[in-house]
Amino acid sequence: RKGGPEMAGDASLHGRGRMLERSREVVPLTRELVREYLEERRLNYTVDKDGDFVVLLQTPYPQWLVINLILDGPQNEVLQILIQVVPTPSMGEAEALKLVNAWNAHKRWPRALYRSGNLYPDRSEDREFGVTPATLARTCDQVIVGAHLFLEKLNGESLVGALLRALRSQEG
Repeated sequence: RKGGPEMAGDASLHGRGRMLERSREVVPLTRELVREYLEERRLNYTVDKDGDFVVLLQTPYPQWLVINLILDGPQNEVLQILIQVVPTPSMGEAEALKLVNAWNAHKRWPRALYRSGNLYPDRSEDREFGVTPATLARTCDQVIVGAHLFLEKLNGESLVGALLRALRSQEG
């Protein structure tokens, strides 16, 4: 989408595509399965030196989301979705901790972390016994949408309001 804000949300977020067709098939959690998710959602990604996927996602807010999809554990059975808010708004540690504590008191996913001056929505799941592609897609979608909701809280502006503001700024 030329010039417009890119969101982790198009019609594909509704579970359409190949991953939904395979919704009942329990398979091992693999990098190939994560790659399939990213490609089905049309998210541009890079692969870091450890083989983890990194997505840079523009939002209608002043911050971007740097999404890391990490497979960890002895057999890569743990999925960690770690999202860094970039740039972290200028705030003191006490204010940042108050923000993440308030978020975590009311939200189950993604949890919010404040570490070394940075904000991170994150979620980890042990998939030792496998995962269905549809469950993987739903989990990733929920965390990405949750990160957008965290930005909504952080910026004090609804996602719809931020989208409208971004669209109006492109018109002028």
